[in-house]
Amino acid sequence: MWRKALDVITKATLRSPARWASTVRLASSLEVPLPRPGKYLNDYGLLEDMRVLLFSNTQNRLTNKVTKELQNLKINTKNVTVGSNAEGYKMVQAFNDFKPSVVICPFLTFRVPDVICESDVPCLIVHPGIAGDRGSSSLDWALRNKSQTWGATCLQARGKLDSGEIWSTEEFEINNPKTVTKTGLYNGPIVDAAVDIVLDSLVRFQKGIPPKPLDYSHPEVQGTFQRRMQDNDRTIDWQMPVEDINSLIRCSDTQPGALGELSLTNGNSPLMARLYGSNIASSPILLNSVDCKAGDVIAKKNESILVVCGPQAKDAIWVSALKKTDENAIKLPATEVIGSNNLTEIPEIDSVYIHHDINVHKCDDVAFVHFNFYNGAMSVAQCKRLQNTLQELSNDNQNKMIVLMGGERFFSTGIHLNKIEVSSDPAQESWENINAIDDVIKTIFSMDSIVVSALQGDAAAGGIMMALSADFVYAHLGTMMTPSYKAMSLYGSEYWTYSLPERVGDVKARELTSGEDTLTASQALNINLIDGIIGRNRFDMLQKLPNMLNNIPGSVLERLMADKRKKHNTAFYNRLELHRDIELRYMKECFSSASYNKARHNFVYKK
Repeated sequence: MWRKALDVITKATLRSPARWASTVRLASSLEVPLPRPGKYLNDYGLLEDMRVLLFSNTQNRLTNKVTKELQNLKINTKNVTVGSNAEGYKMVQAFNDFKPSVVICPFLTFRVPDVICESDVPCLIVHPGIAGDRGSSSLDWALRNKSQTWGATCLQARGKLDSGEIWSTEEFEINNPKTVTKTGLYNGPIVDAAVDIVLDSLVRFQKGIPPKPLDYSHPEVQGTFQRRMQDNDRTIDWQMPVEDINSLIRCSDTQPGALGELSLTNGNSPLMARLYGSNIASSPILLNSVDCKAGDVIAKKNESILVVCGPQAKDAIWVSALKKTDENAIKLPATEVIGSNNLTEIPEIDSVYIHHDINVHKCDDVAFVHFNFYNGAMSVAQCKRLQNTLQELSNDNQNKMIVLMGGERFFSTGIHLNKIEVSSDPAQESWENINAIDDVIKTIFSMDSIVVSALQGDAAAGGIMMALSADFVYAHLGTMMTPSYKAMSLYGSEYWTYSLPERVGDVKARELTSGEDTLTASQALNINLIDGIIGRNRFDMLQKLPNMLNNIPGSVLERLMADKRKKHNTAFYNRLELHRDIELRYMKECFSSASYNKARHNFVYKK
């Protein structure tokens, strides 16, 4: 019965403000399931030549991904960045000029002007929450409350926040609740779901299917209004259970960060700071050998700190990054924020079995190398540790294949701009950092084993060039790549003048490094930047990758290795060094330039 009712609703009816209310009442009066993606996957052809106007605070990962997917379907798109409520005029002007079929707000925290909301053009809000969830701290509360499932919903813009009709909604399981951060959840499952619900909503619009009113009596509407999370909600009581502290830090990561007071030794005053990058200690090491209380910093490793916590002070949690509460403070490795003078009596843990941001998992003769550096940035020290790890693997003849996995959110983003910014000599720190990452790549080139880069996370600038030093490069459908140095006014190094033209040609290589474009995995594959796509997302990729690699016949691997040894002769390595020398000559000039210093400063301080 409800299908027949919807069949008679034409596009004209849907677009008519006068009859919109009756359409909504009709849908509401029927026992209709919530609209979800999947039913109209074969109808994307209906979207060709639509005109979609997008409003966003910034061109973040979600906005980029939605835009790219729309463009792939030959939809005409226009993006407008809105900086405040006062810039509503920009939205109205773009709306009048572009004359869109539909308006989409993938990431907008400002009010859409009434003249747009009340027009006959649907205005769709992408909300990072399940059906019925409302408020600006949705993901924060989802992780704080240890939700097992979450989702994203496409809503009609209305005057009341997140209260509009539901065009489409999708839910997913939170697969890694103990390690995922708010930003990781947003940039991963939320982005994937957002693409699905946006496309589903557009197809429904083209078919004349109205959205479903938000009805809290509906059994599928499980969300509720959540107030904005304040700093007092993010403040850590170190006597809380360690699982709650971990959730509190991760629900505030990467912004604004949880607040915690750290107790230091040797009579130093406690330090109030924002905390990031938490991992529950797998064993309460040192707790039986030191006199400590909850909140004490009792150990350090790889610039991370170990903090005692729990009701009985019998648990501990690692924290990798801190930010002071000063107005102009920036995020840095935890030990750097505390200062070496305040950590002289804190022991350094050397065990490879305890809290490592580089770890190797072996499966027969394949070694998977995970380097989960915070935000993908690689400091001098991190580069040297990664290089040593790779060299050890290279020296082990049992490793027929080495797979570079990077981190969960980022494969790599290149040099560590935050550490460079606070250095006493940024130009020198930049120089040492670029040479350190070049040394990592040189080690990758020199490996006799077959090397595979598996981008489970996004990559940018030097991080992409590091991936390209492998023999094969794979990504999943959700991976985004930005192979450009332009944002930092840099020429670039990491042997890009060799690796990139080898894959995409000289002209395309120059275009990519000097442009500003972000590529989807599909686009990267089309230009030969990568060799293949494995899975829809990182979880799918992690499940399929080992089997794919293990199924490669040994004879094929031997032939590939023989070809590699033949190619990598003295002339090859001399050629690589020539590329590096030329790149570094340009980079040395860049590191002393005003444009680089300004771009780096603005990036670090988010100006």
